[in-house]
Amino acid sequence: MNKQHPHFMKTKIMLCLLTVSFLFSSCEDLFSGSSDGLVIQNNTDKRIYNWYSTDYKAHHYPDTLLPAVIPVFFSNTAAFNKSGRGPDNPNWKKIFSELPEGKFSVYFFKKHPKTQEEWDAIRANADSVYRIDVDLATLKANKYYIYYPE
Repeated sequence: MNKQHPHFMKTKIMLCLLTVSFLFSSCEDLFSGSSDGLVIQNNTDKRIYNWYSTDYKAHHYPDTLLPAVIPVFFSNTAAFNKSGRGPDNPNWKKIFSELPEGKFSVYFFKKHPKTQEEWDAIRANADSVYRIDVDLATLKANKYYIYYPE
């Protein structure tokens, strides 16, 4: 049987612990869910629906016209809850460099439009849409949360 020196075993254990610690600290906080991904915080007692354009040159302030064709994907957030939207760790500097006026626009709806006709009705009624425009400094300061309503 090969006996190892006690000091050598302690060193191996410490090295192993340091390696595991380094691996966990170099990852994003996987357990709390925090990252630089966009989070929508719904501070109302109703489910909300939201959409933003991933073509960052269009439908962001000052171009606040909704697209003519209903978007494929809408996100939703339950009452008094939060939800992530988009990639976990987007390149915000690149995204904001593409925005026409440096403002990221998120559109909020009380009802999920499921047909082109429902979408056309929303587009025709500005009161049925709530929009939040945020700059990069504000988004960072809010830890990538957008609060509805503001």
